[in-house]
Amino acid sequence: MRTRRPKRKPVAELHAGIYSRLRADRANRDETKVREISSLDWPLSLPAFGLDRARVSGYTVHGFEAYARCLIPLETDNESYVRWSAVAAALGISLSPLTSWDDLKIAGRSSGVSVPRMQRGTVDSRTIERLIAGLGQGLTSSKQTYFALWDGYAAEVDGTLAQKSALIPIAEGNYLQDGSFRLFKADLTWVRERSAERGVRFPVAMWAEDGTFVWASALYQDSWYVSCGRAILDSMRGAGLDCLDIDRKDLLPSMGD
Repeated sequence: MRTRRPKRKPVAELHAGIYSRLRADRANRDETKVREISSLDWPLSLPAFGLDRARVSGYTVHGFEAYARCLIPLETDNESYVRWSAVAAALGISLSPLTSWDDLKIAGRSSGVSVPRMQRGTVDSRTIERLIAGLGQGLTSSKQTYFALWDGYAAEVDGTLAQKSALIPIAEGNYLQDGSFRLFKADLTWVRERSAERGVRFPVAMWAEDGTFVWASALYQDSWYVSCGRAILDSMRGAGLDCLDIDRKDLLPSMGD
């Protein structure tokens, strides 16, 4: 008999505890070991996320043409990945931008269908390729992109990434300014190195140097939130991503671990 997994909490409910522990850890670190943003050869440039982390506005930026929730494929027991739209179709339910993973589980119990688990901060390589294809359509000749990684994620690669990135200083502002995230700049295709198959986690945010898109999520997310133009959103859908239009005022429907 399989052991029941504990019910996952919405991401917004997890933030307070996670971030307070991270801030306490950060306060105890030797400040001489933390490289300042100003020491890098590129300027600090953070998206103007909203301040309410319980709403979609906390992970999107005002002034874009389109906003969407993009669903990260679910992971099956045999380590394959399936889109939310396919799971919803199998359950006979409609998929909306506010559908939660718990909604799928409830429908699965009613119909006797097993619902795959969330990836919990990881993204499979096939989805990453779709993401690069979709976002890349809207970029200029430069595909330089800023990436924000939780400090613990950055350490998963090697010391080289730590040397090329810098800790975002603590400041009053959006969720990237709580002292627990690193900023890194590279070509968009760099995200290929952050696949689930490599055993590492995906950035929590990324945005194009040319300002064409902002892509963000909470820690251990089941979704991303994208601010972009309508053409880029259509391109991402065409690349095979489940991206659903969403209102910035909506409560965050994501769930995490």
